[in-house]
Amino acid sequence: MTDKTPFNPRFKAEDWTPAQRKQHKLHMDRVARLGCIICMAPAQVHHITTGSGMARKNNDGMVLPLDIRHHTGGGYGVAVHAGVRQWEKNFGTQFELLEKVFKRLGYSQEYINFIPIPGYVMDLKKDELQRN
Repeated sequence: MTDKTPFNPRFKAEDWTPAQRKQHKLHMDRVARLGCIICMAPAQVHHITTGSGMARKNNDGMVLPLDIRHHTGGGYGVAVHAGVRQWEKNFGTQFELLEKVFKRLGYSQEYINFIPIPGYVMDLKKDELQRN
């Protein structure tokens, strides 16, 4: 396993082997070291909530690096936890930002296409493409 080995976002923690746990820690560290995806300030990881249900996090491979202001500390429209819809209008969807994170990490387009995006998000993307 190298530093460029992507973490498989489809695995659930209870199914991990020791090697996968190590890979998970490496992935989380690499994401945090990128800096905030919005402003490049020092970051903590935010688990994407889109498509996972109210107040439930997605699995641990699907995380964004966000500084404290864009994660929990800013107000409505600034912090993702203060209002996801407005935050996504201001900065892009969590899945769009996840794709940017994976590109910054050097993951291949095949891996990026592997991201398990909920169907309704894909429908929104298709609608947006048809309008442009």
